[in-house]
Amino acid sequence: TAFLFSDTHIVNETFLEDVNNILNNGEIPNLFAAPEDYTSVTEAMKDSVKGDPKYSNMSDPELFLVFKDRCRSNIHVMLTFSPIGEDFRKRLRMFPSIVNCTTIDWFLPWPKDALSSVAHYFLEDVDLDERDGIVSICVDMQQRVRNLTKRYYDELRKYYYVTPTSYLQLIKTFKLLLEKKRDEIGTIINKFKRGLEQLKNAQSEVARLEIELTELGPKLEQSQKETNLLLIDLEKQRKIVAEKSKEVEGEERVCKEQTEVAEGIETDCKQELAKVEPILKKAIRAVSELSSGDIDEIRGIKQPSSGVKAVIKTLCLLFEVKPIKKKSDTGKEVEMNYWEPAKKGLLNSKLLKSCMNFEKDKMDPVVVASIKEITESPEYSEAELKKASKAALGLGNWVRAMVAYDEAMKIVTPKKIKLAEAQAQLKEAQEAWDSARALLAEVEEQVRKLEETFTEAEEKKKKLQKDRDDCQRKLTRAGDLIEKLAGENESWVKLLASNQESREHLVGDVLIASGVIAYLGVFINSYRKDCTKNWGEMLKEFGIKSSEEFSLQDVLGNPVEIRNWQINKLPSDSFSTDNAIILKNSDRWPLMIDPQMQANIWTK
Repeated sequence: TAFLFSDTHIVNETFLEDVNNILNNGEIPNLFAAPEDYTSVTEAMKDSVKGDPKYSNMSDPELFLVFKDRCRSNIHVMLTFSPIGEDFRKRLRMFPSIVNCTTIDWFLPWPKDALSSVAHYFLEDVDLDERDGIVSICVDMQQRVRNLTKRYYDELRKYYYVTPTSYLQLIKTFKLLLEKKRDEIGTIINKFKRGLEQLKNAQSEVARLEIELTELGPKLEQSQKETNLLLIDLEKQRKIVAEKSKEVEGEERVCKEQTEVAEGIETDCKQELAKVEPILKKAIRAVSELSSGDIDEIRGIKQPSSGVKAVIKTLCLLFEVKPIKKKSDTGKEVEMNYWEPAKKGLLNSKLLKSCMNFEKDKMDPVVVASIKEITESPEYSEAELKKASKAALGLGNWVRAMVAYDEAMKIVTPKKIKLAEAQAQLKEAQEAWDSARALLAEVEEQVRKLEETFTEAEEKKKKLQKDRDDCQRKLTRAGDLIEKLAGENESWVKLLASNQESREHLVGDVLIASGVIAYLGVFINSYRKDCTKNWGEMLKEFGIKSSEEFSLQDVLGNPVEIRNWQINKLPSDSFSTDNAIILKNSDRWPLMIDPQMQANIWTK
């Protein structure tokens, strides 16, 4: 088991007293003073040596001594102390076992091969073209600054120690700064390239917009003319539609008037027919109630009464049965006899059906007048006929209904004629109205299509107007941008070239800056200049580009940050600024030698 103890672990000097006792006699006094601690150790030893006859008869104190011997044999103490400073000499005087009971192993400076090997190892993953030259310069930095410390002591009587840690810090700082600066300069170069490209694009865009604006002018003017012509045509068509609408309204009004007239006449006809309708229904019902037997009954009458004769006569007149001439009962006069022809050709089983199917609209007016005169006679009254025969009553009522129907039709027929004329006029008016509406619909369809065309033309005109306005606005903005950035164009070109040149010198400049940060913070300005000058010449020897005049502020400084430091009481000289840059970019805690309290004021 190894116990590694460094001087950085010494928080309290009493730690070294315990280390001194371990080195001298292998134990720390009173470490197991508590009984329970002592017992736990002895019990653990008993378990450890159990079964070994050599330790079987040992007492607890003897086992404890065995425990201490084993500790001395198995614990290896390694102390790593720096020989620099008064503390080391003081500790050696106070705790002599550090020297007397140890084997001192002095670590000498790394040889050149070791330095080169370490640099190659750590720089293996870095993209470098002149890797061997950079490694050689890193080695030279370590050795040159080590030699410089002797001169520093001889001239200023001040110590400065260059350790392998400084060399590792050099390589680490170089890698970090190179990556950081490559990213920074790459970003800046890309920014300027994009800016210049945008300016170039803006100039091309201005030329394109000027051409587009020139082309849009005639197009917009032509679109305006087309829209105006369409508007004029649309107004004409709208006037035509208005006129046609008036015509349709007139035709509609005439059609409605004709409809009202026809409906009035039709209503009158229906009213007149309604008057005779009950009579017809009654007659038809009376006929339908008769049977063939009733007809046979009336035909079998030997001496028909005057009422029956009157009914038979009216039937013969209606059915156009011709009478025969016969002498009257007195024998003096010849009369027209309807009874005998009726018995032969009319009073049969077909009479009732003939009555039901009688064409009442084709009756001769002269015949109807004769029949009316007969029906108005006293013997034709319903009372007389009822006495005579059931068939005579039914047939008489039917004849009377035919007469009444004819009387009604004398009124209805002229009205029907008027109705037909009115309906014909209504049909003509309806046709005229339909024709006018169809024509109106056709004109309205034309207007609708024209409105759609006008709307499309208007939208096209608005789009062209909007495109022209947008084009003009873009052209104005692009022109303003080019005008305002005209002076920046040259500046950006120069800055781009400057940063591209800085990128070419980046490896060499960052290497020198890393050397300054790792080694030269303690040296005054003249020492720094000598070192940076020698390192610059070595870079030239190895063909690595770098700035002609190295400046830490140019490589790592930020003007805005430096100005802020100076506002916060940092002295404005270049030496103080370089010190602040070293402090900012170093990974190690800086020791500021500040007799005038300038750094103290700045950091606060």
